[in-house]
Amino acid sequence: MKVLQGKTVIVTGGSAGIGRAAALRFAEEGAQVLVTGRREAPLQELADSQPNIEYLVADAARPEDAARAVDAATGRWGRLDILVNNAGAGKVMPLAQANAQDMADIFAVNV
Repeated sequence: MKVLQGKTVIVTGGSAGIGRAAALRFAEEGAQVLVTGRREAPLQELADSQPNIEYLVADAARPEDAARAVDAATGRWGRLDILVNNAGAGKVMPLAQANAQDMADIFAVNV
């Protein structure tokens, strides 16, 4: 039996990098995984590659999207066992060019 058989996982920012790798590993260990992100194409590609992964286009900066993700996972699998808040944002720029809106946008995703 796989270690996470019967468990449900949400991975935010799951379309690439660490989030994608985590989603794949959870799925390989038997978990049902819902990945979220803002770009549908890479999410779809990931879900197509592994039968234990489904996706939801969602923006971690929007509280209502967090609620939709939880509703999607619990509606589909009846539970939520693990949440990986992997989504993150940043912006490379000289400090003199930073403005309040840029900082608010980054903060909304990261916090």
